Amino acid sequence: MPSHPLHPASPSLQIPGTALTLPSPFHFQLHVVTRLCFNEQGRVTQHRDFWDVKDVIGLVPGVSLAQWIGTRLAAKGISCMSNLLSPKKTHQNPSTSAADDLEVGIDPGPNALGLEGV
Repeated sequence: MPSHPLHPASPSLQIPGTALTLPSPFHFQLHVVTRLCFNEQGRVTQHRDFWDVKDVIGLVPGVSLAQWIGTRLAAKGISCMSNLLSPKKTHQNPSTSAADDLEVGIDPGPNALGLEGV
């Protein structure tokens, strides 16, 4: 069935003087989950829609890219802070390993499981 010219299947705005069109800012898709409760007669007694703020913010052009960049920068910052705050081991020779430390008698400290000297 052909769509009516006033109601296209995907609404868009024509750029004057060109054949280009842009998605209409007045028509957007928001992912919504709907919950319905019915009574004994099969009639709806309660209707509730659920949506996520992230989906709403993602409707603004460029925000998804900004969120992606922001999360990467935050992760990198947390990683750098973790490296700065973690205790550093001092070695006389940087090429020695934890196994060499045990032979020399240096306690390597707690491991990833929190077990001392294991």
